[in-house]
Amino acid sequence: MDNINLIRGCKEANPKAQRQLLERYSGLLFSVALRYSKDRSEAKDILQESWINIFKGISKYKHEGKLEGWMTRVVINVALRKKQTFHARTAIYDGTFYEDISEQPEALDQLQYDDLLRIVNQLPDGCREVFKMAAIDGLKHKEIGEILGIEESTSRAHLTRAKKKLRDILAQLEKVETYGE
Repeated sequence: MDNINLIRGCKEANPKAQRQLLERYSGLLFSVALRYSKDRSEAKDILQESWINIFKGISKYKHEGKLEGWMTRVVINVALRKKQTFHARTAIYDGTFYEDISEQPEALDQLQYDDLLRIVNQLPDGCREVFKMAAIDGLKHKEIGEILGIEESTSRAHLTRAKKKLRDILAQLEKVETYGE
């Protein structure tokens, strides 16, 4: 079934269409939820709430832009709202990574997706959210500003700070590896 028929079926509350939409896009939307959560459990909660919002709001979807983009925005909005509501905070970079010398990092080019997310999650709140939206999800600064309630210029400044902080963190990781060899 193509997306147009899936959307039509979901607007009519057809369980078969809803299941097919869920099966087709759960992987993609889970990866978005994971980027905005502190762990997999929170990502599952975000995804579940997002699906509820998607099915409730699909009647308002006007076929403007891609369906994937619309659903991604729903997930991002749910994740950000959840953070604001529960004041969830991720770890803040304190300058240390490894308590024990035996826990040396692998080469930077061998970092796994989860490792990269842990590094990104060390950024300060504003920088982290803007970085994820701009660099990972490809949103424009205008869109980011609207979602977060900040100016476009503030979004740009957060992204610049995030990139600098990430360069510093990665340089530190590389230094730890070099000394550990």
